[in-house]
Amino acid sequence: MSLRLASTAVFAALVTAASAVPGGAATKTRGERLAEALPAPLSGWTARERIEDNTKTKQVRVQRVYFKSEKDETSEISIVLRSETKATLKKRRDTFLDEKVVKAKKGEFRTIAGQRFSILQIKGEYTAMTVVKDRYTVLFFGTKDKSILYAYIITTDFKRIEGIR
Repeated sequence: MSLRLASTAVFAALVTAASAVPGGAATKTRGERLAEALPAPLSGWTARERIEDNTKTKQVRVQRVYFKSEKDETSEISIVLRSETKATLKKRRDTFLDEKVVKAKKGEFRTIAGQRFSILQIKGEYTAMTVVKDRYTVLFFGTKDKSILYAYIITTDFKRIEGIR
């Protein structure tokens, strides 16, 4: 074994050991890793976030709310990314991705950023939902501006979401 290879192996072992001891490098939770896939606020917007990592049920929910205030008017859009069980995934599909339900609500299906979305307008606000790898649902809602909806959808890193278990 070369000295360089041995040094690399020792360094890797030290990093692994440091992350396993109190005070060592912290390992990110699944919720924190999923949150990294959500987009940064658009120019002029701000955001706040809430991450729920339930260690008992192993369910994760990440919500980020984006705001923009202009001339006494506030615009808002929210993104909720959550892990799903088979039962909750079926419920969400029945609510948001069933063709009959979406058409009855005068909604549409669109492929955006490689994902199939249902897009509905509810009380003047757009809602879009997709399923990622039969593990996660991503719901965008709360905006009256379809271009803002699309801007946040196309800047979401769905490939990163796919890779998180």
